[in-house]
Amino acid sequence: MTAAAAALRPRSTAWAPVALLAFVSIPLLGACAVTDSNAAAPAPASASSTTVQTSHGALAIDLRDAQAIAMSLRNFLETDPSVKTVPMLDSASSAWLRSGDVPFIDAQGMLRIGLWLLQARGDDVVLIYREPGAPRGKVSYQYVASVGRDAAGQWRVAAVDWEKLLAR
Repeated sequence: MTAAAAALRPRSTAWAPVALLAFVSIPLLGACAVTDSNAAAPAPASASSTTVQTSHGALAIDLRDAQAIAMSLRNFLETDPSVKTVPMLDSASSAWLRSGDVPFIDAQGMLRIGLWLLQARGDDVVLIYREPGAPRGKVSYQYVASVGRDAAGQWRVAAVDWEKLLAR
């Protein structure tokens, strides 16, 4: 049995027709990805740079910048006392950066660090974390981290704030 066939072998006979269909479809599709929601996510493919458009103009961000921003966010979350005043933002929160949260630039050119997304807000560059899956009509939170360069040109997270959102 080939490695591809072994990977697609069903765990129970109830899924045998689906696994067979997937196996037969591989040559037609060129590839088949099998995912397990409990498995660790593989490192995503990443572009090497992107551009964030602020009201002051375009800001080029490369993967070295992304790593520096991620380190600054992690350091801020772990050490800044102001984080304790942000509702539901602690080391148990899904917004907290984990050791495996590698910064990457997705296919749409968006810089992602774990569940955080780099965006421009007027003159500012911010990281946004929006609590996923809030039920319709319920309040959820969005965390906003202010990102910028200090006098030495190093990326720094200056503050993390929160905003209430009403799911529609």
